[in-house]
Amino acid sequence: MKRLFAWLLVVALLCVTFMPNISILAYEYPETLVSKGFVLPDIVTFKEALEHNYVGRVTEEEKDLYTYVFLNSDGSHTMRVYSHPVKYYKDDKIQDISLKFKKDKDGYRSFDHPVSVRLNNNLIDGVSISAPDVSVNLIPNIKDNTYVKACISADSRVVEYKLNDDISYEYMLTCVGVKEDIVVKQYTGQSDFFFRITTNGLCLKLIDGVLYLTDEKGDIKASMGDVYVTTADEKNNKLSSMTYATIREKEEYMIKISLDKDFLEDDNTVYPIRIDPSIEVNYNIYGAGAIEDVTINSLDTSDGSSGSLYVGNRSEFGKARILMRFPNLNLNSIQSADNITSAYVELRDLLCESESMTVYCYPFTGDSWTESNVGWNSVSPNSYGSLLSSNDISYNNGLSCSIAHRYSFLITNAAKGWRNGTYDSSKGLIFKASDSVETGNYINKTFASYNRSEYKPSLTINYTSGDNTYNDIYLDNRFEVNILAANNKQIFRYVPSETGFYSFYSYYSGSAVPKGYLYNSEMIELSSSNGGGIYGGNNFMVTYHLIENVTYYFGAGFYGDGIGTYDVWLSKTNEGRMLER
Repeated sequence: MKRLFAWLLVVALLCVTFMPNISILAYEYPETLVSKGFVLPDIVTFKEALEHNYVGRVTEEEKDLYTYVFLNSDGSHTMRVYSHPVKYYKDDKIQDISLKFKKDKDGYRSFDHPVSVRLNNNLIDGVSISAPDVSVNLIPNIKDNTYVKACISADSRVVEYKLNDDISYEYMLTCVGVKEDIVVKQYTGQSDFFFRITTNGLCLKLIDGVLYLTDEKGDIKASMGDVYVTTADEKNNKLSSMTYATIREKEEYMIKISLDKDFLEDDNTVYPIRIDPSIEVNYNIYGAGAIEDVTINSLDTSDGSSGSLYVGNRSEFGKARILMRFPNLNLNSIQSADNITSAYVELRDLLCESESMTVYCYPFTGDSWTESNVGWNSVSPNSYGSLLSSNDISYNNGLSCSIAHRYSFLITNAAKGWRNGTYDSSKGLIFKASDSVETGNYINKTFASYNRSEYKPSLTINYTSGDNTYNDIYLDNRFEVNILAANNKQIFRYVPSETGFYSFYSYYSGSAVPKGYLYNSEMIELSSSNGGGIYGGNNFMVTYHLIENVTYYFGAGFYGDGIGTYDVWLSKTNEGRMLER
């Protein structure tokens, strides 16, 4: 059955790749294996879905706007925690953020997105970004105001303006703004690129190499991170920066991106190159809500707002380590630490240098910290637990990653510790080089921070649903269910001796709402109920046609955050009607 399902999943997802917006359900999965209406969120790739065998969403276990929980084909769950919101409130309902553009008469715009992004038909009319307290227009400075027409990709995710045979501008939505790539196919002698930005009352400021838009109180409302330049083979990637000149204070500025001519002419720079300035609306610059990260340097201050993270030994900064924490991580939907089967954090190597350096990951046990108030001497940087995992970071090793140059650090023991209280997720993890590297020759690795529009870190936790233990249940016998914590379930096993309809039902007189579940032998949910029971009130009854000599599991818990004690029975029925005995 597993092989058959895996084959069906591969075929279905390949088909969906060429038919956007069609529910995976349309491809005749076994109905018991797929949540009805399941469509992958835009931020989740089909490759990821294939690797985990996603077959549905478990939305009741998604506790915030930063988290997805997926049901896997083996009945386990995968929690994906992002460093930025992946959902938003629309008309008082939570909705996934779309990363696709829609066409209208004036060009292309975002939809089902918390930030309004509009790309006009002509490049010289610019890009408009609107959100609460933010209304800006970013206009590339094009020679002679040439008309450059917008074209959209087949998947509606990329809008391109082809300036000439050598240079084009590409725009893609992020969950909190818009990403711009200046694509240069060959060196033309141009090393500077200019943009005019109108800010409607916001002030443009350059802080530690990053451009920010601030209001009259100095609060950051939007940011334009440091510029990331990638070569075609990623062997000579570079970080750059922007400068600006004021045309009208709080109204209009000219932004300049300058690239090193030696880099552009270097034989090691393989074209096309991509120059990545992006603009994103601030969703809490000091703390992404789900993931915060910062580089701490032994000889210098730390910068929690940077788009880059560093590990190793840096010539001007000394020892460099990364702190990463998960201040609002909610693991209450996981019944116990024993249910966690694996967990990992993903970090993207930005510069992809050939020289190898090992990066080690530990649970951090030092002082509490936040990005806005952290330093080498304030957090006890040598306080950490046992080694969780390590990766040898180099260009060649990055090519072998599941997603190129995106490294997975296994942190299962830390995640178990966060669930049982051994460790503190609000203190998080520390990444460091070996002692010999930190005191030896200068070498470091550069990773993407949560402040970078692309390649942000993410956290994945895989876990089994329900309790790993069970009791056998017998026909027409009363069994007590005692639920002491929200989202817990009590599991019962049953192997019918004859084929037919069976009902699992509750008796409860309290104010909470009991909920019953039926699973197959692989703990994949077949049915559930939180009402319609023969005892009325909030009682449940789950009725299903069972096959003789096949193992089934029944689960009993509460809807939402309910707790309490009640009784359950299992009886042979006639499609929900009790048989006389």
